[in-house]
Amino acid sequence: MQNTPQSLYRNLNFGQALDAAKSGHAIRRAAWPAGCTIHVRKGAIDGDILPPATEPQPVLIHGMRASLFERWHKGIVTRIPNISMRMEDGINCDGWGVSHRDLLSEDWEVSVPEGEPAFTATQGESVVFTASVEKLLAVRVQALELSHQIERCGSSPELTEASKRAAALRQDLQPENLMA
Repeated sequence: MQNTPQSLYRNLNFGQALDAAKSGHAIRRAAWPAGCTIHVRKGAIDGDILPPATEPQPVLIHGMRASLFERWHKGIVTRIPNISMRMEDGINCDGWGVSHRDLLSEDWEVSVPEGEPAFTATQGESVVFTASVEKLLAVRVQALELSHQIERCGSSPELTEASKRAAALRQDLQPENLMA
């Protein structure tokens, strides 16, 4: 089966779909009514807590990607990002919670509005979903296999080799390499 741009964004597991949502895209289950999607609503953090924009920014805030937060004015109470659902009538419902059925399903898809390009980079994101999704998924499988290998490593030469492979996988996950 040949992968087309449309097929690369369908039949995803929840983790793959959630990665797309964290990058700013709406996702949905194929079984859901048309127009029903979920998306990540960014959190907010006091801009004075973060270093100035000219300095290196933290990778994680409260254990979550820093790109999931917006820098706000001094004194704002930190608001944690959440997952919201846009229902078929267009009304947003904040605080959507995943069910076991949704979590274990593999019919997730990225919702692309009619007439729009499949994906474009969003401001501040390091992951760009393009036709290279297939490569990203292959690298993830390799990373999982590598993590199992590292867990089993007892000797130093095996661990050194696993560390080299891990460094190569990190390089493969750089956005400029995913586009290749």
